[in-house]
Amino acid sequence: MSKPKKNRRFNRFNDAFVKYILSNKLLLINLLNAIFAEFRPPCVKGDITDVTYGDRELIAFHSNEKVGRLDIFATTSEGQIIDIEVQCRVDNTLLARDLFYFSRIYATQKIEGKEYDQAKPVIIISLLKENHFHDRDDYIRSYSMRDDKTYELMKDNKIFFICIEARKCVKLGDKDKNHLIRWMHFFSNISQKNDAELAEKDEVIKLLLEAEKMFKRNDDSVNYPGLTTGA
Repeated sequence: MSKPKKNRRFNRFNDAFVKYILSNKLLLINLLNAIFAEFRPPCVKGDITDVTYGDRELIAFHSNEKVGRLDIFATTSEGQIIDIEVQCRVDNTLLARDLFYFSRIYATQKIEGKEYDQAKPVIIISLLKENHFHDRDDYIRSYSMRDDKTYELMKDNKIFFICIEARKCVKLGDKDKNHLIRWMHFFSNISQKNDAELAEKDEVIKLLLEAEKMFKRNDDSVNYPGLTTGA
C-alpha cells in the first residue's frame, strides 16, 4: 500500500490568488508603498495614494507574433504605469521578458505629435518565489538606464525594473522584517506559526489571511474597511 501524500501548503504565489489579492485597490496600494519604501524610483516622489486598473492584454503589432498577458497592470494618480508580474519558477528569460513587456507598454502610450517627453514612466515589478540572482544576498534589486562610465541616471529616465526574491526574505531574522518582507513571508506560506506571528505584528497580514479564507470559499468581495494605503 502506498503511503498517503502529505498535504501541501497552499501556493500563495499562484497567479489566480495573487490577482485576487491585488484586485483590491487598497491592498495593491499597500504593497506598492511597501516596495517603494525599500526602493523608490526617482519618478515616484511620495506615497502612492490611488491607482486605476488597466487592460492586461498586450497589443500585437504584427499578425502571428508572440504577445503576453500582464498579471497586474495599473496607473497611479501621478501617472506612473506599473506592471506586477509573479514568477514561481526560476526563469532565465526573466529580464528579457520584462524588457519585452516594458517596450510594449511604453510604445502603446498615446502621445500627441512628437512630444515624446509626455510619455509616462513604466515600472515593471517582478515578485519571485525562488532565487534568480546568486551574486549577492540583496532581496530587492533594481535596473534602470544609466551612463556606462559615470553610472549617472539617464535624464528623464522612464524605465525601471524591480525584482524581489521572496526566498531571500524568508531567511532574514525577525529584526529585519520590514513591511515588504512580511508581505513576502505571507506569499511564501512558511507555516501557520509564522502566519500567526506576522499577523500579531502587521494588521495587513491579518487581512491577507482573511482574504485567503475568502478566496478558498470563492468569495469575490475582497473589501476591508479601515485599511489604509500606507505601508
